[in-house]
Amino acid sequence: MRRKRTIAALALILLILLSIAAALIYRYTQASYADLFEAAKAGSVRGTRALLARGVHVNTRDSDQGTALFYAAGYAHPEVVQLLLEAGADASILDKHGATALRYSLFSASSDSLRCDELLIAAGCLKYQKSPLCCTWSSLTAAAHVRLLLQHGADASADNSAAVRIFAENDDVETVALLLQHGGRINAVAEDGRTALTMAVTQGNIEAVEFLVRHGADTTVRLQGRSLLELAIAVRQEFRNARHDAVIRFLKANTVVQP
Repeated sequence: MRRKRTIAALALILLILLSIAAALIYRYTQASYADLFEAAKAGSVRGTRALLARGVHVNTRDSDQGTALFYAAGYAHPEVVQLLLEAGADASILDKHGATALRYSLFSASSDSLRCDELLIAAGCLKYQKSPLCCTWSSLTAAAHVRLLLQHGADASADNSAAVRIFAENDDVETVALLLQHGGRINAVAEDGRTALTMAVTQGNIEAVEFLVRHGADTTVRLQGRSLLELAIAVRQEFRNARHDAVIRFLKANTVVQP
């Protein structure tokens, strides 16, 4: 009887020790994963290399299903991107938003992000990234990103030329011109009826409006029953934004349909 109690006690102690060991391993592992993400985010080649050498898996995912490669790309650290790819980082991984690491590099305004683009495209990211040309819309280096994507086969007419509309909305004439040169369609109409020109008018982007009209944008297009001039006047009255004054003057002088 005493022997059975002893065995039971030893078994309980062993179970407790195993539970403690498992908890410690889990904490250590989780900390290591978090450390890898932080090292990649900070651009620490030495730290990233040391964590990989300790056995932290290069394709470990965070709560958004991204990997260290996403952090290195998003914070524009090409040396870390290269290190991770050489260590076996999977360029085809998609996070919970359906994005690859390339999407985060494209969104970066840092000049170093262009080198990240090149590394990720060489690793095959481009074929897994949906609508890559539309990932650069808020970047200060948008034209450079777009030029690189086009050089590697991105389709300027994809998604019904959505990129042309996006950059017109942001008054980025340089990038609009680049897209049109590579097959983007100036008068492509989105499902909601908007065109590049209606989006530029709505935003009061006089440079984009002038550029689009000069290059053949349809000035008779209507949005929700309004002519371009009616649209510009309505937005001016609603938001009291003086940006639209120049657009209104230009449309009065250059459009066919008047209110």
